[in-house]
Order: sequence, then structure tokens, then C-alpha cells
Amino acid sequence: MITLDDLCQSNVIGNQVFTTTENMRGIGGFDNASPAWQDYDTWLRLAAKFGNGYRIGGATYIQYLDHGFNRITKSKKLKNGYEFFINKHAALLNEKAIKTLYFQYKLAAEEKLSFSELLTLTDTRVFLGATKYYLKGMLKK
Repeated sequence: MITLDDLCQSNVIGNQVFTTTENMRGIGGFDNASPAWQDYDTWLRLAAKFGNGYRIGGATYIQYLDHGFNRITKSKKLKNGYEFFINKHAALLNEKAIKTLYFQYKLAAEEKLSFSELLTLTDTRVFLGATKYYLKGMLKK
């Protein structure tokens, strides 16, 4: 089961779900104003309006992944998308979620963490992951 709380912490789904057209219309579909994280935004709004989602045990189709286009996750739109997402969903996100999402943004953007940023990520799970990422960045110098 995938809860709203799960989704506030991370995009635990990825980029595809099965839902009804009625549900997609019920949340106004994808938000074209978002520069990045459109899928994640959509899943969060679906969970907020319609409740928990469920994982399907096995693969139900084959997906071709290499489309050759630039990925938003590696583009300059990533920071704008992250900020848009945080501002749009501020009412749903607690401090822990905001810290977790910030770390995920830094990870996706491949930006080094400063030592002060590392210290602010105090949630145990995030802190351990952030510490590993910080040290990895320090070793690349």
C-alpha cells in the first residue's frame, strides 16, 4: 500500500500508475505549469483526494526506456520544479518531508552538499544517506 504520508516523503511510485480517467479529471490532470516533478505532483494529488494506492505484484507490460531525449531530472528545470512542488504542497509537507525532498533534489541535481546542509538533515534515514553522499562528494575533490 502507498499512503499519502509515503508520497509526502518521496516519489515511491516512479513515473507511471494505473488510475481511472475519472480520477485524473478529478484532480485536474497533470499540472502543465510545473517545470519538473509533474508525475510526482500528480501522484500526490491523487493520494490526497482519493486515498491510498496499491502496488501490483508483477510487471503488467513492457516499457521502452531509452527515448533519447534530455531528462528533466538532469536539466536546469529541476530546481524550479523542486521549488514549485514544495510551494504548491506546503500544506501537506511537514519539516521531515521538506528535508527529505531537499536531499532528493540535491541527489538528482548531482549538487554537492555543504557541511551546514548536512547538519540540517537530522532525520536519521536522511542524515545517513546525506552523510554518505557528502563524503562521496568530498572524495571527488
